Amino acid sequence: MTSPNIEAKQSPNWPTPDEFWAFTTRAYSHPPMMEACLEAQDSLGADVNLLFLCLWMDDNGVRPSADNWDFLLEASVWWQEHRLAPLRMARRALKGQDGYEDAKAEELEMEKQEQRALLKCLTEPARGSSHSRDVWPCVSTYLQGCGAKLNTPPRPIAPSG
Repeated sequence: MTSPNIEAKQSPNWPTPDEFWAFTTRAYSHPPMMEACLEAQDSLGADVNLLFLCLWMDDNGVRPSADNWDFLLEASVWWQEHRLAPLRMARRALKGQDGYEDAKAEELEMEKQEQRALLKCLTEPARGSSHSRDVWPCVSTYLQGCGAKLNTPPRPIAPSG
């Protein structure tokens, strides 16, 4: 299987790869956030990078178009299945052994590469998010798509038409 076609140029009002990585590392440095992300990854199969992109969108009051959302999901699945899951399994198998830190560094570099790929999926300008009772509408929608049981009904990312 080949990587999804994500060669289009990213729209300018999304974060740069460096901004997104900095946002991610700041958020992930908080133990409750790290624990929640690992739980979502391990129990739901969630892509932590896509989860952080959703969090960035919600924090900035924007959302992707429906097409861009579909591209994000396709790219996320590809990166998880073909790049990150194999590295993660190898790193976990090395825990407490020589080579663990090298495997961890390799996995982190691949996480950065996935973030760049996800951002390239965002080819259309960000749209303002309508106000709702949901605190994190994109995060909620993504986690519910992964199978999480939340108290809010799932909604489409962008209105159709």
